[in-house]
Amino acid sequence: MSSPVHDDRDSMLAQDTHARELIRSALDQSLIVEAAAGTGKTTELVERITSVLRTGLARVEQIVAVTFTHKAAGELKIRLRQKLDEVPYKMGKGR
Repeated sequence: MSSPVHDDRDSMLAQDTHARELIRSALDQSLIVEAAAGTGKTTELVERITSVLRTGLARVEQIVAVTFTHKAAGELKIRLRQKLDEVPYKMGKGR
């Protein structure tokens, strides 16, 4: 028999895993991602944006990413630039 604390932790982990899968796979949907600092939002957002660009679902000028702090925006910008330099994507082939 498992404890309620263990069950709650398993449930939260399952929800987190499902949410991360949606971020990575539901590229044709707009999403709001809300989570505590240090949970991987920027990493997931950079991966999502580069996936959307790589698959041609959108062009750079069609993407909006909103953060709540200047620091987070700066970090997102740096990481996205680094990733775009690494990964080829389709420019101008979006909808």
